[in-house]
Amino acid sequence: ELLTSALALAGASALYSLGEAARAAAPAIPPEIPLSPANSVPGFRNWDRANLRKTIAALAKVRSNTGSMTINVAGHSALMGEGSGTISGAGALTSGAQPFSVASVLSKHLNACPRLRARLASVNSALKTPSRTDFAAYDARCTLTSDWTFATGDAGVGTGGYLFMNSSGAGAFSITPTASDGSSMVWDSARVWYGVNSGLGTFTLDIGGTVYATQSTAGSIGLSSVSIGPGNTVSRTAQTLNIKRTTGGAVYPAMIEFWDSTVNDIRVRGLGWSGSQASDWISNTYPYHAYSALPVMGGDLTIFECFRNDQSHAVAPTTWQANFDACVAQWRTFGDVIIIVDHEPYTWTLTNDAQFRAGLQTISDKYSVPLVDIRYLMGSGPQAWAAGYGASDNVHYSAIGWDVKGAILAEAISEL
Repeated sequence: ELLTSALALAGASALYSLGEAARAAAPAIPPEIPLSPANSVPGFRNWDRANLRKTIAALAKVRSNTGSMTINVAGHSALMGEGSGTISGAGALTSGAQPFSVASVLSKHLNACPRLRARLASVNSALKTPSRTDFAAYDARCTLTSDWTFATGDAGVGTGGYLFMNSSGAGAFSITPTASDGSSMVWDSARVWYGVNSGLGTFTLDIGGTVYATQSTAGSIGLSSVSIGPGNTVSRTAQTLNIKRTTGGAVYPAMIEFWDSTVNDIRVRGLGWSGSQASDWISNTYPYHAYSALPVMGGDLTIFECFRNDQSHAVAPTTWQANFDACVAQWRTFGDVIIIVDHEPYTWTLTNDAQFRAGLQTISDKYSVPLVDIRYLMGSGPQAWAAGYGASDNVHYSAIGWDVKGAILAEAISEL
């Protein structure tokens, strides 16, 4: 059944208007991905209820207060936050960028929708950051002592990029989660995903000095998790979780997430790292790589965007398409997938843009996976930057650009 009554009639006008100011900034709109006959809303391809059954079922549980929903937001810096940058040294990250990530903004806008409740549930450990200080600047919810560093490669465990590691000290990695409005989050449940390998160490989870879990990470190589909650007598309040290595070798937390067990809501995970390419996401050498890890972590919907770095590194469109295709095929095994067309960085010259965009269209049609053309809805690069949607680095979005991008996705999802 084609989604026309709600999105095409009510939501479409609202979504379309978000890009009007940007489109008005230029005399003409460049050619876009052609719409298939099955689509009636400009900027959306294969947006059909039949292609989002798991998302719809999960949303129904949230609306009826009978269950929760999980959304994974995965990809490169175009999803990870304003100026999430490179590994070029201190200051590569814009201070406080995390609140402007698509995951954070999406949770904020979904939370404002009638009968929906949403929160940014996770702390991502795979950001390609050069230092503990830069990560703390990116995500002010976190405080890391000097015992915590970042490791790369397969000595670390996680989804990629630079990974949290504590190999010898007992200092805390502390997280105080926040609600969608930036206030302290009330929670009573937490889960820490971690890498497992022979020779690795043990960590504890404590709140205010009280230890609620002690977890060994030694064993056959893989990805696992430990949870605490009301069953461990964790109080329901705004509080700080501390992760502390205690004995043995290094420990590698891969993702940390929080929720309130008394509330059925949408839990949005921010996953990804700056500078990543599709080839980074398809690695399945180890169980803790994203290709294999996401099916273990699960989720009702994965929003995936990753092609601009392939373009800038002169990856052949056919090579990129095969890698991106493999990710979509794998992640459809456990939930729905939505793929995103974003803006080209304003100062980049991308001569093969049409080939990459056509590749996204092909994958969308091959798997009947919805494609959302953010570039169309917000206007082309020059139009979007003229409207103030682009950041001063001419690569990422401004705060208002992030907000509009998240609002488009939240509006579309909430209309299901």
